[in-house]
Amino acid sequence: MVRLHRFVMVMGVLVLAAMPAQARKPASAPAAADGWISFGGGYYNGQDYEAPAGSPKGDAERVGGYEAMLAFNHAGPVLLRLRSTWMFDFTSNTAEEVAALVGLPLAPGRQLYLAAGVSRLTDVSNTQQSPTVGVPIELLFYPTRGLEVGVHGNLNPDSDFIGFTFGGVFGKQRAP
Repeated sequence: MVRLHRFVMVMGVLVLAAMPAQARKPASAPAAADGWISFGGGYYNGQDYEAPAGSPKGDAERVGGYEAMLAFNHAGPVLLRLRSTWMFDFTSNTAEEVAALVGLPLAPGRQLYLAAGVSRLTDVSNTQQSPTVGVPIELLFYPTRGLEVGVHGNLNPDSDFIGFTFGGVFGKQRAP
């Protein structure tokens, strides 16, 4: 019995000695959580509103123009994003979108995310002033430290739209 025990120990030492050094290292820990703030601007375009009965379509019925964006982000295994967007031009006044999104990394290194969620939109319809609930979708790309490039859309019952933004990233702990 003692001989069997020694034999197993010797074999274990020989197997460990024969293994490449890389294989003996403990598995690396998952990437640490990361938090950052994004601020930027861009352009959006969408479905025009219906003109009031008997009136031609004017600027008040057109959707599209410049936008500003502020987002708070936290990334661990998934991306949690709280974004507010102010849309200018071609609305009866400034429209606003506040969105909560959950995203998944599409590539190793967390440089590319696809996110979706729920949003509250104000003034996206000239027929009602009450808020509208929408479904925001975003594709986020971080090509270099300090830069966020986004393509976003919102599906809602009043006026779907799509846009793009360029933003500065502040507080991101990792470089791609």
